[in-house]
Amino acid sequence: MLVTPYVLTECCYLVGKYLGAEAEVNLVESVVGGDLVQVFPDARDSLWRSG
Repeated sequence: MLVTPYVLTECCYLVGKYLGAEAEVNLVESVVGGDLVQVFPDARDSLWRSG
């Protein structure tokens, strides 16, 4: 799954808050293991394209 750093940051916060530290560690480990891949969007990825 591809996720932006913003999505990953928010997910870590919410998982840690509602499911606990162990679940948050599992989420981070899924990034380290390659199950989740961070992507860095640029202007071409904008949903708000004009024209």
